[in-house]
Amino acid sequence: MSVVRGAAMEGAWPHPAPMEPTTAADGPQVSEVNSFRRQVDDLLSKTDVLEKRVNEVVGFYNSKKHSSGGRKAGGRYAANGARDSHGNGMPDLMRQFAGIIRQITSHEWAQPFLQPVDVVGLQLDDYHQIITKPMDFSTIRNKMEGKESTTYNSVREIYSDVRLVFTNAMKYNVEGHPVNIMAKFLLERFEEKWLHLLPKVENEEREREEPNDAPTISISPEAAIAKLAEDTGNEVGPLMYCYLFIVYVLIEALYILTGSCSV
Repeated sequence: MSVVRGAAMEGAWPHPAPMEPTTAADGPQVSEVNSFRRQVDDLLSKTDVLEKRVNEVVGFYNSKKHSSGGRKAGGRYAANGARDSHGNGMPDLMRQFAGIIRQITSHEWAQPFLQPVDVVGLQLDDYHQIITKPMDFSTIRNKMEGKESTTYNSVREIYSDVRLVFTNAMKYNVEGHPVNIMAKFLLERFEEKWLHLLPKVENEEREREEPNDAPTISISPEAAIAKLAEDTGNEVGPLMYCYLFIVYVLIEALYILTGSCSV
């Protein structure tokens, strides 16, 4: 990601001026508020992703309810057929995933995320304090091509790094900032495309875990969606806990402010 808070970018909205760093004169309250605001922004972005997954699951079962035969193989949720030997599917998945990345990076809003953040040039002194693992699409491409010291062993590893590109941008740039908006938009598009590929990924993972002489079992669309629903459900619990904690903090702050005003 080459452009963040306050940096100029060709072909997109003009960016607001960089936020002034917090000084000692501002007091600890300002620092706490900024940290709390970033946590809320990150929580909202995670909620949006989970909402997309829930809508995908609901849409699948609604379509099953209104159709007599359900989805056929070769449709949106088609699973891979059997293969002559194990391991032939992963390169194909890599190629398909590379196609998804090309679609995302060719969007006009992808410009800020194509190269690493120029922390020195943009004078982003707090960037590495907030973002512990920077990521951008040039780094992802180099790892896919074996040009980095570390390479990817699975499509899921690439998926995690692509998500990291956008979640980093949303974490560092506040809600409503152009880069935050662009990152959120592209992440949603990426998640939609990933859901289409997910049944094939899970089927390939299952095949790789089987002994070479075991029969190939293709995962059904229903099983893939059920797994997606289960994974989403497992993420909802911790997210709800975070929301309750935020509500508690807000109530406590309101109580303190009310008490201060009444004195």
